[in-house]
Amino acid sequence: MPAFADGSNVSVNITGGSEAGQGCISAKNCYDPDTITVPPKTVISWTNIDSTTHTVTSGTPSGNNTGQVFDSGTIESGGNIFFHIHKLRYV
Repeated sequence: MPAFADGSNVSVNITGGSEAGQGCISAKNCYDPDTITVPPKTVISWTNIDSTTHTVTSGTPSGNNTGQVFDSGTIESGGNIFFHIHKLRYV
């Protein structure tokens, strides 16, 4: 994980089986942990431990702010992506 001054690091796994559809959303097990609190100057690392590709995108599917803060593009199985939160935002 990259090091950034004055911050903390948060790791999130994209869980196995999350490609199966909406079931993991209602069960709240698409990500481990499902919910995180991220203060400014934090680096978030997402690791895809599923067997298929995924993306990580800010916002909510029903909102009009999807992808405005970040959009990972494709994360291959076994791959990871890092995002540095610079300031307080609601995504």
